[in-house]
This record gives sequence, C-alpha cells and structure tokens, in this order.
Amino acid sequence: MSSALSSLLTYFTPLASDVFDDDGVVTLLTPGTNILALNATYCEGGCPPAPRSWLRVSPEVLPGRDVGGVRVGTYEPAGDETRTVVEQVSRLHLAAWAGVLAGAYDTPQWASLIARHLALKLEGDLQSVLLMAYAGAEAVGALLWRENAAHLWGTLDASVDVPLLNAAADLSSSPLLVSVPDQSRVPVQGAEILTFTLTGP
Repeated sequence: MSSALSSLLTYFTPLASDVFDDDGVVTLLTPGTNILALNATYCEGGCPPAPRSWLRVSPEVLPGRDVGGVRVGTYEPAGDETRTVVEQVSRLHLAAWAGVLAGAYDTPQWASLIARHLALKLEGDLQSVLLMAYAGAEAVGALLWRENAAHLWGTLDASVDVPLLNAAADLSSSPLLVSVPDQSRVPVQGAEILTFTLTGP
C-alpha cells in the first residue's frame, strides 16, 4: 500500500464506525458523517469490483465519477504575517469546531452529526487534539491533529490555512503528515495524489 494511502487509513480507521478488511482492501463505513475518508474503500493495484455504487480512494485513476482528490505529504512550517490566533480547544467546543469544519466544505447541515460521532470516538483519546483558528472573534478554521498527522481540517478563509497547519506542526515530534485538497495552494513536500472515485455498476 502506498505511503499516502496508508497514512490516511491509519489516521481515519480509529474514527470509523465499522472497518472491513478483505485481504488487504480496507473499507471504512461511518453512516453518521459525510466525511469522504470515513466512507470509502482504500485500494490500489486492481480494486475488486463493487456490487453497488461505492466510493474508492486510490493512488490510481479508477473508472467512475471523480469526486475529489487530495495531495498527501509532509508540511513544513511557513512564515505567517497574519494575526490569526490558533488555540487548542476542549471537547466541550466540539459542536463549534464541527460547525466550522462542515461549513468549510459547504455542508453545514452535517455539523451536529459530525460532532456527535466524533464526541464518541474521541472520548478518552489522548492522541488527538482539536485546533481552532480565529479571525478576530470569529472561528474560521478547524483541524484534528492525531499522532503527527492532520488529514481532517478545513477553513472558511484560506488566509488561515498556514497558521492553522503551523500550529499542528508545532504539536508534532516528527514532520507533520497532511492531506490538502488538490486545488489548495498549501505547499506539501513529497506529495502523492489520491483520488476519490464513485465506482460500481
């Protein structure tokens, strides 16, 4: 399995409701969220046929409908001239955090479901940190740091991307692994591209 695919799988597996492993082809299923990586099959080198329409994430281009791609690699802290404030927030702020994340992907209606699901998954989890970025008094960025990786994050204002990721890098004991949307201007070192494709009959 490619390092990019393995990185996403390692990060998201503990957050999924159900995990199915079919001879190395892993499917994560989480009906309570609209987070693509929590509702996808991770495969490469000949994904098995799907019995129904289903989302696949792979370093290869698969036949089907492309629903987005990410660049996965390491993030090196960059200079920041903004006055963005980034702070760690407790799980008591999870509803607001999820609201920012869902808003960043134009799906505000999913915020409460995401918050409810993550509240269960993160309970007692000492390996995860919630970060929020603020422009003045307004929360405009949300990121979930887990074990030197940041694959679940989003901002309402691209100007806070760098300070938010810088804060996550400061938490890391090794280079921060990140995934960024393929259209993002955030520089990623050694990037591999993963594509989410809706496949099936």
